[in-house]
Amino acid sequence: MPTPPLKHLNRESLPLFRERFTSIAADARPQFGTLSPAAMFAHLRVFLEISLGERTDDKDISTIITRSPLFFFLVMDIMPWPKGKIKAPDELTPPPSGDVETERQAMLDAMERFVAALESDPNKKATSPLAGPRP
Repeated sequence: MPTPPLKHLNRESLPLFRERFTSIAADARPQFGTLSPAAMFAHLRVFLEISLGERTDDKDISTIITRSPLFFFLVMDIMPWPKGKIKAPDELTPPPSGDVETERQAMLDAMERFVAALESDPNKKATSPLAGPRP
């Protein structure tokens, strides 16, 4: 039976996310897009680092469409994502800087920092290169 999707990363869900990411084999085939496990971990780590405000040198690649809250609501909650059809910008999909275990651990560490930051300041906002500044 498939496991239900996890949507929110917080202290309660962190062990479940950790378990799922730890279970991904180094040679697993992509089931959603085209990224290898190491590249997927690097991609997710980048988004966590953006949310934490750790990546401040990323250029603004937002557009009026991607800055719209309606866009993200439709893309993330309403429309089915066209698997493998839309590629994230290169800035958000850097090549892995290490092997799969190095990337996995870096992403898991970023998840821990994210949860700690969420607990210390739940109202913190960050600027996204794709979505632009938060209102």
